[in-house]
Parts: sequence; C-alpha cells; structure tokens
Amino acid sequence: MGMALLETRTIQCESPDNPNPHDLPYTDECLDGASSSWQVVEERRIYAVKQALIGLVDNMQENDSMRVVAYADSISETNVRAYPADGMTGDKDILNRAIRDAGDWGQGPYTTRGGNSSAQAMQSTGQLLEQAPDRAPDGSEYKDVVIYVTDGVANIFLDGETNTARNIPFCRDMSVAEALRTANPCQLGITADGRLRPVTALINEAIKIKQNDPDLDLYVLAIGPADDTGLAQVASEMGLFYPANTPSVVDNIFALIAAQSNAGTCRVTEGEATSDISGHEAGSLPDFPVPEGGHGYVTIRDSQGNVLPEGQGRLPVVVDPVSGNLVYRLPVEMGLAPGEYSLEAYINYRGDDGTARTYRQLVITNDPDGTSLLRFTIPSNAVGDVYTMDSLLLDIAPDVALCPASPME
Repeated sequence: MGMALLETRTIQCESPDNPNPHDLPYTDECLDGASSSWQVVEERRIYAVKQALIGLVDNMQENDSMRVVAYADSISETNVRAYPADGMTGDKDILNRAIRDAGDWGQGPYTTRGGNSSAQAMQSTGQLLEQAPDRAPDGSEYKDVVIYVTDGVANIFLDGETNTARNIPFCRDMSVAEALRTANPCQLGITADGRLRPVTALINEAIKIKQNDPDLDLYVLAIGPADDTGLAQVASEMGLFYPANTPSVVDNIFALIAAQSNAGTCRVTEGEATSDISGHEAGSLPDFPVPEGGHGYVTIRDSQGNVLPEGQGRLPVVVDPVSGNLVYRLPVEMGLAPGEYSLEAYINYRGDDGTARTYRQLVITNDPDGTSLLRFTIPSNAVGDVYTMDSLLLDIAPDVALCPASPME
C-alpha cells in the first residue's frame, strides 16, 4: 500500500517584484497564475470594502440615493462601469446587489485584477454627478458625497493606455510592475506629447468635480500599504483623506464618513496670508512658549543641528510697533559666521473660535506640501554684509485639527 504526503503552504503567487510584507516564498505555478487571489476570502481588501459599503447602504436614510462606480482595465471597454446602469437609487436591495456585482469578472465578487484606471473613474464620476437629480423625492435638496476607494497607484491614462513609464529614465530602470506602483515620478506629471500622467490626471479630474460643486464632500480611502502620493489632493480637504493600512479599520472609517455626511462636514477654507494679527493674543501652548508681548520664536541651528548660542539661535517673533506686522530680527552686532544653517519658526494665534493653535508649517513655493525646516547659507565673502531674510509664511501643521473632533475619535 502506498501513501502520498500532501503539504499545505502559504505562498505568493504574483510577481516576485510585488510587495511581500510577510516574506512568503514565491512560486509561478499557482492555479490562476498572477491572477491568483489571497486564500482567505474574508481577509481580502475587496471583501472588507464591499462589506463596509453594504453597511453604508443598510444605514441609508429614507431619501438618500447612491450609485457604485467600479474601475479597472479588466472591467469594460472604458475601464469603468456604473451600478445600477440606469442611475441613482435608494433601493437597498438593488444597491447591495450592485456592490456584489461591481468588478466581478467571472471569478466571484471578491476577486480583482487589472490596472488602476482611477483617472477614468473620477472623470466618469464627474459626468454622472452632472446627470444626478438635485432634489430628493420629498423635495429636499441633495448633498453630494463621493467616496473614492483605492488600493493602489493610478497607472492608466485617461485614454485607457497603461503607463509603464518606459520614457522616464528613473522608471525605465525599474521593472514594469514596480513602475506601475510608483507614483513619483512614474505616474506624475505631463508626458512629452502633453498627456497628464495617471496620478496627475486623477488629481485634475477631482479638481474639476470640486470646482463644479464646491459644496461636495469628496472622501478618499486608501487601503493597504500602497503609495498614496497625491491622494490627499484628490480629497476635498486633508481631513477627508483616510489611509487604512489594515482592512480591519475600513468599517470604522465608513461609519465615520456616514456620520460626518449626515451631520454636515466642518469645512476648512484657505485664506490669504497676513502679517497683521492685531487684536488677537497668542496663547501659550505646551512645548510652544511665547515671549512677553510676542507670539512665538524663530530658531536658527548650525549644520550639525545645534541651536546657536548667546541669543543668536532663539529670536522672538513680536509685533513691530511702527508697521503693526509680525517681525523677527537678529541684531547686527550678533551676526552670523559664514556657513550652513537651518531655520525653524512658530507663532501661536488664538482665532475667533477662542482656540489657540500653533502655526509652524513653512509654506515654500517649491514645496507645496510644506516643511518645518528651511536651510540657508551665509557665503564666505559675506563678512560685514547685512541680509534681509525672505518673509516666512507659516501654516497649521497637517496633524492639527481645525474642526470639532468626531464622537468616534
């Protein structure tokens, strides 16, 4: 009598170039090849998203309506498909069936394949919003909300061509698989023939939607460890961008989005920079003290990161009695020796809502995301010279809340 010993192992079936956080052994002999899915259905990202969407539908209010837009280069001739096909609906059975069917390419509702045609999906969403009704059956005005969910980098042009980025030297040195999931520089910018690369096209289509409907809330949910470059710019504002590194948090994020949408989202608007804050006190905050009669400090460090001694490295930010503007000065008699330096700054400001906040994010024209550190050089031939520093523009750091905290936080 003979026996056969069968071994069960967890393996990675896709390209060995793809991320492999569990360091699984690779094989190219899986039943479905590169299209093989993770063995535990309930642990797949698409499963977590669809279950959360079903929960969102189940909690819809009486006059709410919804539509699902699925996207991938395997999904249709246009790489995008809307469910249900005949428009928005409030029928929960229809919507739940639409969620189940979305993206099903013959291997079941919880499998996915193909590139990320995100820009095409955003363009299609804008067109569908223009066709959507303005008022609910009870006559009340609809509030438009878009939830954009992605687990990877946009890598398909608006015309449907996959961007392998072979025309970018840095990306050409990568494998195609690596270039497809690398946003910067492979999927950002404009090609020589004037086409927006996929991530840039996605941002551009989102901007069009937001310009057409300034009251719209555009949420972005990024699932998994994929590169999220540019996704915060897709959202209506930074606070509507939610990274979800594990599927287990997806339900909570959808619940939070539902609560915000029903209650009305606190919106943050951009304003012009000002150096005149007369009538407002600073407010001393933990780790950010202020000088008497001032609002903050500028800190100067040497090339090794050490704060300069003897008053050179800690300059108070005060209100100039003549101009009324915020200023800082390094007295000429102190001076700075030639060399490399870095500069940080912060001010405290108590706004009209009565809350004091610290502004310490430097806004620099060549770095739109901001930084907290500015480097500058005093040349060796500058002995005796007097310099006027460029104006510093300070903004709220991304981790500072400007809206009331959610009950779930």
